[in-house]
Amino acid sequence: MTKRTPSWLRDPVLWWMLGIGAALSASCMLWGSPKMAKGIGIGCVVAAANWRALGWITQRMIAQPSRSSAALLYVFKMIAIVAVIAVLLRGSGIDALGFAMGLSTMVVAILAGNLLHSRAAG
Repeated sequence: MTKRTPSWLRDPVLWWMLGIGAALSASCMLWGSPKMAKGIGIGCVVAAANWRALGWITQRMIAQPSRSSAALLYVFKMIAIVAVIAVLLRGSGIDALGFAMGLSTMVVAILAGNLLHSRAAG
């Protein structure tokens, strides 16, 4: 009996996001800015969690299109993300610019992952 790899591990956008975040963090460490590197890393992890939550909620909405409770999950996810960002930026002392760069890896990863994946499939 072989185990199937979970679908989220085969998500190219997630891997692009984590790879870009790791590359940005490493380059900041090399240029002597560990505080910014920490912000990028944490922002990237928050973006990856947000991406996974979006996928999970979307799968629930597709599986049960008649139920409106799944749509409310989007609202709760956004409230949770805003709360996490507020707590991180106020309480932990991470670099705001680095955190924003880490969060923005989601946009770059969506573009890169889907563009390269669509070219490979076509």
